[in-house]
Amino acid sequence: MKQVIELTEAPSAADPIPNVGSLERVAIPEILKRINAHELSGSLEATAGTIVRTIYFDRGFIVFTSSTSKSERLGQCLLDAGRVNEEGIAIAVDLMTGRRRIGETMVEAGLIDEDELGQALVHQARQVATAIYALEQGMYRFDEQPCPIAMELRLSLSMYRLQLEAVRKIPNHELIVEALPSSTEHVRLSECPPFSFEDVRFEPAELLAMEAAQKERPLGELIERISRDSVETERAIYGLLCAGILERVGPDGVSTPLRVQEETGTFLLSALGNDSESEEAENVRQEVLLEFERSEHTAAESLLEIDADASEEEVRGAFADHMEKWDKKLEELDKDTTLCLKVDEIKKRLARAKFEMLEQGELNEEPPPIKKESPKSLESEEKRLLREMKLRQLVEDQEGVISFLYELVRLEPEKAKYEVMLAQALAGHHVMRKKAERHFRRALSLDSQNAKVHYLFGKFYQSFDMRNRALAEFKSALRIEPDFSEVRRALVELKSADVSLPDRLKGFFS
Repeated sequence: MKQVIELTEAPSAADPIPNVGSLERVAIPEILKRINAHELSGSLEATAGTIVRTIYFDRGFIVFTSSTSKSERLGQCLLDAGRVNEEGIAIAVDLMTGRRRIGETMVEAGLIDEDELGQALVHQARQVATAIYALEQGMYRFDEQPCPIAMELRLSLSMYRLQLEAVRKIPNHELIVEALPSSTEHVRLSECPPFSFEDVRFEPAELLAMEAAQKERPLGELIERISRDSVETERAIYGLLCAGILERVGPDGVSTPLRVQEETGTFLLSALGNDSESEEAENVRQEVLLEFERSEHTAAESLLEIDADASEEEVRGAFADHMEKWDKKLEELDKDTTLCLKVDEIKKRLARAKFEMLEQGELNEEPPPIKKESPKSLESEEKRLLREMKLRQLVEDQEGVISFLYELVRLEPEKAKYEVMLAQALAGHHVMRKKAERHFRRALSLDSQNAKVHYLFGKFYQSFDMRNRALAEFKSALRIEPDFSEVRRALVELKSADVSLPDRLKGFFS
C-alpha cells in the first residue's frame, strides 16, 4: 500500500521538505539526500507539462527510473548511442508479445547482450534523473512504499555520482545558494568519499574546490580562495558536498559519514542466474531447491512454460500438467518435511501464475491466499530451524542445510544474516552456486554498510572471474572498513591496489 510521507531531514538539519511541492522552491538534490539519509523506499515523481519522470528507490538508493518522454525511452537511447539501428528497433517491436519489454526482446533476438542492455538502462536512468534536475518548473511527489522494481531490473547506479554530475544542470542558482551551508560552517575534503570516481570528469572549479578544501575552512573562506566566478564556485562546492567528496564539519570537528555506494554501471544482478550451465539437478532434492529458487522470480508464462498470449484452455492444461508433476515429486521426497513445504510453495506459485494469466477473462476467480505467519511462535520456530540446520551441517547434508536456511529467510525476511548464510551455503554447492548472487544482493539491500558481506560477495564474483564486479564489492568493503586486511589482500590479488585516479587527485586522497 502506498504511503505519502514527509521528507523530514536528519536531526541536525533545517526545515523539513514537504513530500509534495513545486520544483521552483526545492533543490532536487536535497530531496534525494533526505531519501538516502532515512533509507526510504518508494518513488519520486516529477511532472512538467505532460511529461512524467520517476526515480525508484530501495532503502535510499536509486535502482531504476522511468519517463513518458519519447526521447528518453530505452529504444531511442540505444539508437542515439549507436547500439542498434532503426531496423533493429523495428524487429524488436515486431517480436514483442504480452508484457515483454523491448530490452528483453532485443537480448533474445541477439541485437544486444544482457550486459549492453544493463549499460544502456544505466545511461537511460542517468538521462532521466538529470532531466529532473534541469527542470525550471513542475511538481514533485514522493510516495513511500516497498520498492516495486524486480531484482532482475534493478540497476547499479551510484546516487553520489549522479548528484555530482546532475547538480551541474540545475538552472535556478538561488536554490543552490539556499541549500548551501552557512558561510561560517566548516567544510573539508572527505577522508573517505562514499564512492569511487576514477572515471569522473571534474569541472575546473570542482578541482580547485577539492584542492582548497584539503585544509578544513569555513565555507565563506573556501569560496574566497577559489578565484573564479562565484556562481560557478558555489555550484561546484554544492555538487561536491552532495556527492560526499566534501563534507560538513560540526563544532566538535566530527562529520556525519554517508553510506557507501559503488556502481558497476549495469544491472545489480549479473547474467549468472540466467545461465543454466552446470545447473542440472542430480536428484529430486536438488530439483526442488532449484525450482523453488527459480519460481520466486519467474514470470507467469515462463513458470507455466506457455506463450504470454496462450488461450484459457492452454493455461489450464499447462497448470494441470505442472501440478501433476509436482504431486509425483512429493511422493519421491519420502516425508522430507522442509522440502515438501517447498513443493507446496511451488504449487501455490503455479496457482498464482494461472490466476494472473486468466485474470482478464475470469474476474470472479480469486487468487490463492498467501499464508501469513503467526508472530507468537517466531522466536521458538527460529531456534528450531537453526537447530535443525546445524544438525544437517554435522552430517554434511548440503541440500538439507540450504532447505532450512530458506525457511529461516522466509521466517525472518528482514534479517540480513540469514540471507548471507543462505548465500554462502548456495555458493558452496556445486549445482546451486550461481543462485547465491541474488541472496548476497538481498543481504546488502537489508544491510548495505556491512563490509564483511561486501567482501564475501566480492570473493564470490572473483570465483567466477568477474573482475569488475569483484572490484566494486572490495572497494565498498574497504571504504566502509578501511582497516579490513583481507580486502586489501584481495585488491592486491586483482592488481588494483593503486587506483587510477588522475595524478592531481592522488595527493588529495592519499
